[in-house]
Amino acid sequence: MRKLTLGAWIAVLVWGLVFPPTGQSTFAGTVWAAAAEPLTGTETYGDGTASSPSSQTDKPAAESADATEAEAANAGTPDAADSGTPNATDSGTPNAAGSGDEPDAAGTSNRESGAPEAATGTKPGEEVLLIRRDSNVLWHNGKAYTMPRPAKVAGGATYVPARALAERFRIKILYDAKSKSYLFVFEPTKTELRVKPGQSTYIVGGTKIQSAAAFVDKGTLMVPVRVIAQAFGLRMSVDSAGKEIRLSRMVLPVAAFELTPDHAHAGETVVGYRDLASHPLGLRIVADEWQGLQERYDTPGTYVITRRVQDENGVWSEPYSVTLEVLPPNQPPRAFFTTDKIVYKMGEWVEYRNYSYDDEGRIAEVEWIGADNGFWEPGEKTITLRVTDEHGASSEYTRTITVTDELLYTREQFPFVYGKPGDKFTLRGGDVPNLPRVSYTIHEYTDLPLFRSNSPELIVQDGIYYADELSGEIRFMLHHQNKSADRKRIWLIATNPGEQPVKVHVDRVSVGGPHEYVTSSGKAAATRYLQARLNPVKTRSLALAPGESRVIAEETGAVAIKPEQVITAYADVRTDAPVRFSVVVVGEKDDPIARFAELPLLPSDGVHNRGTFRPATRILVANQRIGGQMSRLVLSDNATDKWVVGIDMVTGEPKTNAGNYGILYVIRLNSVLPNTGIAVNPRGGHYAGAFVVNGNVVQVTEHSHLRDPNEAAVLYKTGDQPESVEIVFTPASGSFLPINLLFVPLAPGGGN
Repeated sequence: MRKLTLGAWIAVLVWGLVFPPTGQSTFAGTVWAAAAEPLTGTETYGDGTASSPSSQTDKPAAESADATEAEAANAGTPDAADSGTPNATDSGTPNAAGSGDEPDAAGTSNRESGAPEAATGTKPGEEVLLIRRDSNVLWHNGKAYTMPRPAKVAGGATYVPARALAERFRIKILYDAKSKSYLFVFEPTKTELRVKPGQSTYIVGGTKIQSAAAFVDKGTLMVPVRVIAQAFGLRMSVDSAGKEIRLSRMVLPVAAFELTPDHAHAGETVVGYRDLASHPLGLRIVADEWQGLQERYDTPGTYVITRRVQDENGVWSEPYSVTLEVLPPNQPPRAFFTTDKIVYKMGEWVEYRNYSYDDEGRIAEVEWIGADNGFWEPGEKTITLRVTDEHGASSEYTRTITVTDELLYTREQFPFVYGKPGDKFTLRGGDVPNLPRVSYTIHEYTDLPLFRSNSPELIVQDGIYYADELSGEIRFMLHHQNKSADRKRIWLIATNPGEQPVKVHVDRVSVGGPHEYVTSSGKAAATRYLQARLNPVKTRSLALAPGESRVIAEETGAVAIKPEQVITAYADVRTDAPVRFSVVVVGEKDDPIARFAELPLLPSDGVHNRGTFRPATRILVANQRIGGQMSRLVLSDNATDKWVVGIDMVTGEPKTNAGNYGILYVIRLNSVLPNTGIAVNPRGGHYAGAFVVNGNVVQVTEHSHLRDPNEAAVLYKTGDQPESVEIVFTPASGSFLPINLLFVPLAPGGGN
């Protein structure tokens, strides 16, 4: 055996410290080198391809060089003017990141003349970068590029300019001035590496790793080669002389696809595919090859469809395969249904039971023809059921039932007997005005005011939309639509005009919207207000100092109103002394109190209503027996039920609350006969709102609205004994008045 001289032993020891290990790779499939980097050989971080980090955090058995590297970095670092404190350029990118590298010379071949043998890939799709110690030239896929600083050894680790290396591997570098750190990002795999000069701890996708500390060398950020390799899954090897580091990765296109549909029928289904091919580096896919793909498959069985794709550099992907099950020719679905009976009376419920079947369970469409739940003309009734599967095959089944001339329930009785509160039904709206009226008396025991802000209805500028000074119990109603180009918020502000403190108590606030549909906003607000009256929440109280202004009913401004959206709100408030209330509209981010003093008091739009109206509650009492015949009770027609008058307190003009919006109606029907149905029927146009009937909220309707006088909604039906029925509601904004309450006797045969 040849003996080594002292100089040779020293050389071996020095080279053994050049590439020390720094911590286990965060990539799956990592193969670790020994504790000291070899003079020759290969280390693989990940599988050499672009991949995402795993959660592995184990460190190698020994890391003798780490302390030396950290000390060198923190002690000022070799040739570093101001390590860890890079100067920032005007663009926000620190100079320390470096300016990247420039090609030494243009070249079109895969390998330039004079390029090292190791500077090019040995197989298709291999990307290679070659670094030489003490050289400012790096080779990328056979082409030479100049770095701003040469690769150098410091503290036992080999460093290169960060940006030069990152640009070659398409890694972005971002600088965080607050933390004075750099974020390296590889977009295709969303891999991130955080580097802070002077610190030996690096963060890869949230996992800490240890290595020699990065430093700044004459304005250029220098990072250990090993850190970049470990973070981004690069294969690293060292030549036999220990002077060259070779970084490589396999970058192949991916030939992914999915078949449409995901199953087929022999001889029928046209098979296509959705292209999911991609490249980790974003290169274009320019060609593909298929095996086994056909437009149609004539024979049932299992088929494997395989695809390869080629990128713009001529590199082919690995094969990508999908299995297709081809089934026998599609069988059409089988339509079938039954009815609970064959012979029915007029106005008797017909129940349909669908037993249709498809061998794949893929019925896509069900169509009933003539399948009414009740009939009011005697004779034979033909009902047809048509079902269609997702392949377009269909079948029909027809059944005939007989309707006798015996009447069980009338068209008006039917929905009460078989339906539930809130159900919508049709009727002959033209017959309603001919029904006898239910008389009632109006009781207005309170002077409770209604503060109504609805003019200008359209929000086109910031300002005060209505204001009045009030005390005691007050009901507020706001209804506005944003017609400006910006998001707005609407606020209710209370100001103490007196010389003594005032207490303000907010009992309830209910908001509908913001919503793009006015009927939806009005219906939601009315529903929530009625629910809040049934289920009171804790009163919020506040004290206003003399001259102080504060926002109350914060819920109205909790959500910004987008352009074209509508908001409706109700609030019940009490005070122990006069308070000036103002409805204020400002920008989404504005402080309403800060801007309050400068806002103009806007004029009415001359079309919609605003003002203070008394009384805000109307009690109607009907003492006559109801339900002996079909009848109606008329509401908000301005004839039997007059609209409330008031004053626009901004201008002093008298106003009429057309429609009585915001007025709370309490209707007491003291004698309703057994088996009587109660419904609501709109007479002025569409209607969507809510009613409380004997303590239960009924939406009209739950998922829709009443479109016109030919529709009605079930509110209630009495039982087998006479009842007193109380109905509470407020006319919903965005809907039309008047409305009628209809009373329908439900005794079989159309009588009572």
